[in-house]
Amino acid sequence: MSSFKGVALKTLSSVEIDRLVSNQHEFNGVTALKSIFGNDKRSYVGEFYYIEKSGRILKNSGELTWYDARENSIDRTEYRFYYSDNRVVNKANVGDTLIVALCNDDVVKIIIVEEGTRFIDVLKVSIGLSSIDEKYHVVSNLSLLSDLANTLK
Repeated sequence: MSSFKGVALKTLSSVEIDRLVSNQHEFNGVTALKSIFGNDKRSYVGEFYYIEKSGRILKNSGELTWYDARENSIDRTEYRFYYSDNRVVNKANVGDTLIVALCNDDVVKIIIVEEGTRFIDVLKVSIGLSSIDEKYHVVSNLSLLSDLANTLK
């Protein structure tokens, strides 16, 4: 049995993580994330992890809010995941891989993997991706990621 209700991953973009470009503390939300988190505004407990090339794992907790930034617009939606500032996100860089996982207990794991980490190559092969880019990819075989969740406990 999988530990997750849904998982999506992408490469971090400058607007999401580079403080010189944006200081909004938000991961962009799109149809891929709406399929996991729905359309309703909701706050979550977040567990944040940063996996370095060396294998070292930084951990922090925080809050996340899933919301439509254009909720008052009748013809447009723009979903985002607001995150609280923390040392894990502050360590992240453009090009790192972002994994957003909604767990069965409704905790959201934000896992950021340093660019060039071998784990990403293994993950891509495991889930059938040739590359990971700034577009979210929903992971359909969630059982493949259960071992990762156990590693981060």
